[in-house]
Amino acid sequence: MKRALLVLLALAPLALAQEKVRARRLSDVVSVREGPAATERVLYYFNPTVDLSQGDQLEQGSGGHCELTLAGEGLLIVYASAHVALTKLAAEGDVLTFFTLTRVEAQTGDRPLQLALPGDTTCDLLQAHVTVHLEVGRLRIRNESSTPVHVHSDLRLERDPPADVPAGELNLARGEEARLVLVTGEVEDVGESVVMWGGLPVRHTGDIEVQPEGDQLRIHAPPGDSLDYRSALTVRGVRTVPRPGLVVRNPRYVEPPPAPDVPEPAPPAEPAAGDQPPPADEGVPPGAPAGDQPK
Repeated sequence: MKRALLVLLALAPLALAQEKVRARRLSDVVSVREGPAATERVLYYFNPTVDLSQGDQLEQGSGGHCELTLAGEGLLIVYASAHVALTKLAAEGDVLTFFTLTRVEAQTGDRPLQLALPGDTTCDLLQAHVTVHLEVGRLRIRNESSTPVHVHSDLRLERDPPADVPAGELNLARGEEARLVLVTGEVEDVGESVVMWGGLPVRHTGDIEVQPEGDQLRIHAPPGDSLDYRSALTVRGVRTVPRPGLVVRNPRYVEPPPAPDVPEPAPPAEPAAGDQPPPADEGVPPGAPAGDQPK
């Protein structure tokens, strides 16, 4: 009995290492990187499939088209430009991180799947089907199945969430679509103020008040009727639409170190009595040579 238990314990790490995702190239350029230090290689039409493990990455060009088959009846169809990493492959749930994407369709069975999307947005799936689009300035997530899909984001959801749902949380029913404002880059609008929050710049218009509290940033804004199209809030380079009660969290927040105590400079010491300079000769014009003393 003990020997069998030891054998099972020895095989447990091997079972974890056997988690695989089958990637199949369907058209154009699709490349994979098997391991962080591995060299990128291209999938060709005569050898279009590869089994990827946790930590591997897949990237494809603007004409790319591929499928990712996960355990538990999970299937992702990736269209056009995309870059995805297999962050976690485990029975309790898979995590796929998309650094960039154009269009992705994801279907899952009885195994949970989380899509980590641009803008620190996550989408949790279980027996669900979603379509994700990344457009100019917007991230769109649409639920194509009858199972609710949970979306978490610090960005502004174009559809106002219910009052009984925390800010940044939304459950999409069938046919519902969340559109998140996603504008990156520096925004130099006139009339905006800049506040540093743990090393991150926060820009906002004058009708909005921000209050940093450690890893949380509380937004105080007037009621929705008082906000107009000129109201703006930009956090981490992502521009969103403010609303009353919005709380932005920074999971990578680091408390700034205290400012070092700089001692005040001591006043210069007065010269000793024996070190006094001799008095200047009276009647000698300044700059006159020594031999031109008046008689």
